[in-house]
Amino acid sequence: MYSASSAFHNAIANDEHQIALLIFNDSLFTNSDIDVTRGIEFHDYFNLEENMSIGQTPSNEISFTLFNDDGHLNNYNFGEFEALLGVRIGKSSYKQQGTASMTTKYASYVGNASYPFLTRNGVPVSAQPNFAVNSMASTDDKVYVFGSNGRYAVYDDKTGANITNSTPVDSSMGTKSSEWDGRGYYYNKETRIMFVYTDGSRERYEFVPLGKFSAVRPDVPDQITIDFTCNDFMTKFDIDMPSAEETGMEFPTTLKKLLKDCCTLVGVECGVTGDFINSSLEVEKEPEAFKTATMREVIGWIAEAAGSNAGFDRDGKLQLKWLKTSSSQHYDEHNYTDFSPSWYKTKPIDRLLNRDTENSADDVTGSGSNGYLIQDNPFLRVEGKEPETDRPWEKIKDWPPLTT
Repeated sequence: MYSASSAFHNAIANDEHQIALLIFNDSLFTNSDIDVTRGIEFHDYFNLEENMSIGQTPSNEISFTLFNDDGHLNNYNFGEFEALLGVRIGKSSYKQQGTASMTTKYASYVGNASYPFLTRNGVPVSAQPNFAVNSMASTDDKVYVFGSNGRYAVYDDKTGANITNSTPVDSSMGTKSSEWDGRGYYYNKETRIMFVYTDGSRERYEFVPLGKFSAVRPDVPDQITIDFTCNDFMTKFDIDMPSAEETGMEFPTTLKKLLKDCCTLVGVECGVTGDFINSSLEVEKEPEAFKTATMREVIGWIAEAAGSNAGFDRDGKLQLKWLKTSSSQHYDEHNYTDFSPSWYKTKPIDRLLNRDTENSADDVTGSGSNGYLIQDNPFLRVEGKEPETDRPWEKIKDWPPLTT
């Protein structure tokens, strides 16, 4: 569950205006682009098995439909994007200047129909756009100003320096920018607050992230709507585990270092910064199992050794996740906050069994009655070890209870 302010929850309860944002590298899509009859369907997964199990690597999923009436998306490649949902949490009066205006983190901007076409803090920017400014938007410390015929220019919000000038935008953004005439949009990614400046009002929206996903462009050039079902970055690990010789990965290593190296190899951010169960466990040499494993299986083995599941959080970072104990809250279908509830309850694990193969002897820790079996994990091999004197599971004697 992602935390949001009380103003956000109150606005949802009061049915304030909501905005969906799908932010791609060079374009963004919002309410006018999305088929609201279908809406956005989002699944934040933790357990995909019939029973609770450890070492899973679920991928979150988001589904939506985009309009393509005029074919402006026929050649758009899509790719990676961030999905967010926002609600209006405030509104105040605002006197617009010029054709469009807004205030960002660093400065105030005014667009005009005549020269100077753009001013920053009341002073014309040194590299003027060579077109009349009709609308503007800002995110990631960049300011985009739009004109007619799909023209735009980009400026550094901190300094006002020009980054790109008088460039035709992608056709999808060209269509969208024409719908923004007279407006200014400022989105602060750190606070996830957007201000929408229009003639007479300044609206304030708070957003919560759903995650970062990959959208594969379907081959549908003649469709007026395009359906998407997208997964988060866990699917980047759905490739064969490369050898140490191919990657330069060094052994011996630790599970913590191996986890970070795997993230680096596929180009994702590892959100695991501290120690975890078995994080310092030494992997003396490249496991033989790597030769037939996918990287996703390797991530699962690390998560299993850590007494966790692996998954990406709403900020697009890989995390090791587990349940927390709670005795004060029970969310059912009539009482929940941000998304559909899940409810798991079982006795704490008090006996652990580690087994190399189906028929091999167990390495046992604990003497309770509620046991959990881990089998075929190459990082927790018991071959040639005496269970009474050398038990890898000793490292997880503080195993978290499976109770929430």
